[in-house]
Amino acid sequence: MSSAMVLLATAAAGVQLPMDGVRNFRRVSHSLPGLYRSGALESATERDVARILDSARIRTVLDLRSDDEIKRARCSATRAGARLLDAYDRGEPVGPGCLASEGSGRLRRVHVPLLGDVEVRGRFIHGMLSSARQSTPERAWTDFVHRREPAPRARRTSHAQAFFEEVEARMPAGRKAKAMILRGFSGKAYDQMLYDELTHGGHELLYTAMLQSAPEAFRTSLSVAADRSSGSVLIQCAKGKDRTGLIAALLQHAAGDDEAQIADAYSISEVQLGADDGPSGSAAAGVDWSKLRGSPREAVVGTLGWLRREYGAIDRYLQHVGCGEDWRRVLLESARGNLFAQTRRAFQTTGSREREREQRAGAGTRKAVLPAACTAVGPCLLG
Repeated sequence: MSSAMVLLATAAAGVQLPMDGVRNFRRVSHSLPGLYRSGALESATERDVARILDSARIRTVLDLRSDDEIKRARCSATRAGARLLDAYDRGEPVGPGCLASEGSGRLRRVHVPLLGDVEVRGRFIHGMLSSARQSTPERAWTDFVHRREPAPRARRTSHAQAFFEEVEARMPAGRKAKAMILRGFSGKAYDQMLYDELTHGGHELLYTAMLQSAPEAFRTSLSVAADRSSGSVLIQCAKGKDRTGLIAALLQHAAGDDEAQIADAYSISEVQLGADDGPSGSAAAGVDWSKLRGSPREAVVGTLGWLRREYGAIDRYLQHVGCGEDWRRVLLESARGNLFAQTRRAFQTTGSREREREQRAGAGTRKAVLPAACTAVGPCLLG
C-alpha cells in the first residue's frame, strides 16, 4: 500500500463506523456532527441496522439514487436491509419496542434523484414517435447553419436529460456541430457521442454537469442534510462516492472545512470501496466507467475550482441554488445541537457504566468521573 493510501486509511479510521454490509459508511466531517454518508443500505445486516438506528440515531435518509437504481437494489436486498428501508419509507415511530428503540420521533426517507437514469435513449424514441416530421441529415445541417431548432425531440423531463444537455454544451465546437446533426436523426449515435464525451471529461465533467443541470435537486438535498433537528441524517447513493461525495463537499465547505480537508474526505472512498468501485446498476452501457473509478483528489479540487471560475465563489453557487445565510445558519446550529446531544449521551452512558462498576465492586459512594468524550469537547459545553 502506498504512503498516500496509508494516510487515507488512517484518516478513514477517524470518521468511519464499523459496518458489516453497508459500504463506505462514515461521518461527513468532524465539523458536522449528526451527518453521515454511505453507499446503499440494501446490504445492511442486523448489526448494521442497530448501529444506524440506535448508535448513530439516523432519523432521515437522503437517497440520491434514481428510481431504477432503487428498484434493482431492492431486488437483491438483505432481509435486514429491506426491513430497514421499509421502516424509513413508512415513517415508523422511534421508541421502546420499535425497530429504532432509542430516542423519539419518526423515521423518514427523502428521495432526491440527483442525476436520474443516465440511459437517455428513451427521449429520442419519444421524440420520433410524437413527431410527424421526419428529419434527414441535410435538414439537420440546414437547421444548424441557420441556428434553427433541430427536429422536434422530447421535452426536458428529467435530471438525466438536463445533465446530458449540459455535457453537449461543454463539447468543442466541431464535436458540438456533429452532435447537433446526429441529434436530429440518429438518437443512438448521438447518445454514444455524449457517453464518449463524459468518458473523456472524467470525474470533473460528471460533477460539474450535475451541479449546473440540477440546481433544484441540489437545493433540496442540501436543505434536507442541513436540518438535523429531528435526529441524524444519512446521505446515500449507490456507492456513497460521487453524488454523495459532491453533496458532502459542499456541506464541508459551508461548515468551514478547507480544501485539503474536503479532498481528504472525498478520497477516503477509494480506500473504503477498494475493488467494489464498479458502475452502479443504472450505468449506461456506452460509457467507459473504468475511467470514472476511484476518487482522486484532483477530481473534487477541480470541481471546486470550476465553481469558483463559473460563479466567482463556492458560496455564490450555494446562493444560486437557494442555500444562503439562512440555510447555513440551520446547518451550523444543527451541528452545535448534535454535538451537545452526543456529549450528553456520552456522559449518561459513561456515568451509567461507572455506577455499574461501583456496584459490582461494592463501593459505598459514587465517584465523579469525567467522560473522555466530554474532555474532547472542551469545558465550554460542560459548564
